[in-house]
Amino acid sequence: MGEQVRKKVIFEYEMLRVIVTLLVIVGHCAYYTIITEYGGCDYRSEASQLSVTYKLADLLTSMIYSFHMQLFMTLSGALFCLSLQRGKFHTLRSLASEKAKRLLIPFFSVTLLYSVPLKIASGYYSSSPSIIKDIIIGQLLVQGNTHLWFVAVLFSLFLLMYVLLKKKVPCMILLLILTVLNLVSSYIGINLISRILEFAVWFYIGWLFEQHREVWNSYLKKHHIFLFMAVFCVFFFLNRNILPNISILKSCVKLLIALSGCVAVYTLSYQLSRTDVKEWKVVKGLSHDSYGIYLYSDPLNYVLLAVGVHMLHTDLFGSNFCSALFILTRFSVTLAVSILVTRILRALKLKYLV
Repeated sequence: MGEQVRKKVIFEYEMLRVIVTLLVIVGHCAYYTIITEYGGCDYRSEASQLSVTYKLADLLTSMIYSFHMQLFMTLSGALFCLSLQRGKFHTLRSLASEKAKRLLIPFFSVTLLYSVPLKIASGYYSSSPSIIKDIIIGQLLVQGNTHLWFVAVLFSLFLLMYVLLKKKVPCMILLLILTVLNLVSSYIGINLISRILEFAVWFYIGWLFEQHREVWNSYLKKHHIFLFMAVFCVFFFLNRNILPNISILKSCVKLLIALSGCVAVYTLSYQLSRTDVKEWKVVKGLSHDSYGIYLYSDPLNYVLLAVGVHMLHTDLFGSNFCSALFILTRFSVTLAVSILVTRILRALKLKYLV
């Protein structure tokens, strides 16, 4: 029986992993400007007149960005709880060793061998006085823009939460402390530290949730999907259009937006996990390749943007047809290529790169 428990598949988490991975891909399909001190792309002049299609895509990505990385962290915390329940990671050293292989090796390898070359090819560093400096500070120290910040932060959170959990701090006190750290995180100028403080509470929420998942599931009904989505939309548009620009108020509402978004998508995942959808080959494939998709998809966007602007100029963003076609192309190409790269690396048995 114990062996069966250890190998039990949590289908709602498998479905959630697929949905969140697809949300990441969609969320990376509409940006056209990234400006940092360490490189970037700026196509605002070409996008001065956005089509209705692009405006809607921009709104959709804003909604996705308001909760999808919080949901990724929550899922990571839940899976960490499962790992601990199954007897893994008896020491901090064993945890650090395994997560370094799983997270830090891909972080440095994908950054230097994949992400940086694609960014250079796209002109990301065309205005940079020192590319080496911008790569080290902007990419490896995550002070600039890099989608791999999540991997570095997640490694840190595994170690931090392991230590905190061993200290057996009462859960409500720890939750309160981590929530306060989340609210003040935006005032920290070092991105790595800021994001650790921002997302620690979501990792811990996931850890707590896993301990009550079955009870929560027993209350979930199909119509709750629409209820939670409605709550999410209300908070999102209140924050965007109505609430006064008071930083602490905005930060608190952003927590509610992210929480309602996470609950809505989890509810959807749970309901789908009770259907035959979980057995679809494409769903199983996306779940299996999800980490590789995350690692290898986004850098392609910079190249696609550069090529698209070169070919179509302002029509790329101003024409409804061109905008729709380009967004669909970005989604399809980044997803397909990342899956292909993932499977090639797996076939070559480079397991620490996927």
